Amino acid sequence: MKEYEEIVAFLDQWGCFQKVVFFLLCVSIIPNGFGAFNLVFLTDVPDHHCFLPDLNVSEEWRKSIIPKTFDLVCDDQWVQPFTTSVFFIGVLVGSFFSGQLSDRYGRKPILFATLAAQIIFTFAQVFSTSWTMFVILLFFNGLGQISNFVAALVLGAEVLTDKIRILYSSMGTCLGFAVGYMLLPVVAYFLRDWKSLLVALSLPCLVYIPLWWLLPESPRWLLSQGRVKEAEAVIRKAARWNKVQTPTVIFETDSVINTKSDKKPSGVLDLFRISSIRITTLILLFFPVFCTWKERYKTPFSLGAVAAFVALLLLETFKQPLPETLQQMHKRQRTKCPCIQKTEASEPVVLSDSPL
Repeated sequence: MKEYEEIVAFLDQWGCFQKVVFFLLCVSIIPNGFGAFNLVFLTDVPDHHCFLPDLNVSEEWRKSIIPKTFDLVCDDQWVQPFTTSVFFIGVLVGSFFSGQLSDRYGRKPILFATLAAQIIFTFAQVFSTSWTMFVILLFFNGLGQISNFVAALVLGAEVLTDKIRILYSSMGTCLGFAVGYMLLPVVAYFLRDWKSLLVALSLPCLVYIPLWWLLPESPRWLLSQGRVKEAEAVIRKAARWNKVQTPTVIFETDSVINTKSDKKPSGVLDLFRISSIRITTLILLFFPVFCTWKERYKTPFSLGAVAAFVALLLLETFKQPLPETLQQMHKRQRTKCPCIQKTEASEPVVLSDSPL
């Protein structure tokens, strides 16, 4: 069977279909910029005194932020950093399960299910009657947030192709996150009450509901499940939007079935088992460690930036783009530096016997 990008090459890379998918997926990532940093405003600890007699403090002042509402100061001041830790524990747990769920149930359903979970749990935090209730909801909020980001990243990387795929994976997702990150301080400036802030960050996300009918399922995932007709329907829809003609048969059913039957089970350990991708995986794993070490010891030069450069850019420089599937990982050759030329061994010279 031909490679997927060769089969859908007639669609062009940047038609109306690709532009809509690119833009809508970037927009779907904006709430992640809200959720990742809203605790900066929700758990801010105000200036206070621990042991003073009753003062004439207004109820409006007391309920403006979470530490005031639940008295999380003085002896309970450890709660503020612990709240942030609980959120990122949810992010960590979600990162383990989001890929597995999207592999089983599809990219599109998981994208919208996690987006709905993020909206619901963010809104439910408004009705928290205690800090414990707030933290439990916050954990599930973090779980849904990272799952939504991963699902959007994978869906765009599988629907888009070639240079547009690289542009979306590297810049598009980060741009959507940055928009949410920049809008958060503006909203928090005008809404000083933490409950109003959570409502403003959750309810507007209901506008994402119509995206269900605009965003497609990943044709690559559909093919991996043997659902050839549904994958062809997505491609034909893209062809109509791009105003190009489609061939009579896009995907050969027999080839897809044979490929699916021959498919070997794969897992996370393949990232370490395959020598051609092992070094890149290790660099990406140690990237957060380098960043943490830099912040801890205040080094003037970021080793994390070097690690990211080596992992993401060096391979492209050597004209070996990062693999899209595990099958491509198995076929991948070791990266060779172009500045080091391997000298060919000279052939031995065989002297013929002289007649003399």
